[in-house]
Amino acid sequence: IEQLRTILLKALLRPSIPIKPIFYNLVGRPLWDHARDCATACKTLAPNHQIDADDGYLLGLVHDAGKLVIFKLLCSAFRATSATVSPRAAIVARVVQRYANELSHCLARHWNFPPSFLDAIEEQGATAPARMSALGRTLFQGNLVAEAYVVMQKHRFSRSTLDEALRRFDLSLELVYSIFPAAPRPAAR
Repeated sequence: IEQLRTILLKALLRPSIPIKPIFYNLVGRPLWDHARDCATACKTLAPNHQIDADDGYLLGLVHDAGKLVIFKLLCSAFRATSATVSPRAAIVARVVQRYANELSHCLARHWNFPPSFLDAIEEQGATAPARMSALGRTLFQGNLVAEAYVVMQKHRFSRSTLDEALRRFDLSLELVYSIFPAAPRPAAR
């Protein structure tokens, strides 16, 4: 798994594209941090869905590969045009929202991932969690847990509000803390 992470990092972000440190820190690093955190959450949640933990980890790690490719392509485009300003966040967000999942699915298909992985990636955002495959639910919940972890690190939210949001998807803050023990404790309101 660690070798795969290294290969993906080198294949998708590093090759000969000098990325301004600010752009990497604002976009690239958070994408990789989320991929790692989602992989960790999926690995932990996998047994709950009768999924192999390593399958959960791998799927969590690669589910947003499309976002990483879009980031790399944007960096290449800005380098080629000698642009002096970074792209507006709203534009990048629209491109990512529209194409990232489809691109992740194409990459997984190109890498000959098993059909269950392809289905799980395709189900994200297009299928209600209750109708997802077990692997799709694992990814859906792992992604939410990783997102909650980011919220807890970067924003101030009340414990009850965040816990209520997680409970709508059969998750809890206690689960987030069990997977990410260093997560900050939100203020009780």
